[in-house]
Amino acid sequence: IFKDDFPSSPPKCKFEPPLFHPNVYPSGTVCLSLLDEEKDWRPAITIKQILLGIQDLLNEPNVKDPAQAEAYTI
Repeated sequence: IFKDDFPSSPPKCKFEPPLFHPNVYPSGTVCLSLLDEEKDWRPAITIKQILLGIQDLLNEPNVKDPAQAEAYTI
């Protein structure tokens, strides 16, 4: 979901229906530092980079920052 102030603020990336994955919250929201204004977000990040970041996260979960404890422990 892109807000009016994109690219100043990152989009909200969400799976509908929610995906059972260590880095996806039960609400479906993706937990990725690239999408966090307080961490790694920069206005120069492209949509392609966002999608590649999500793809990488799905292939190789970030075990240091789990969003779902149950998915992490399985």
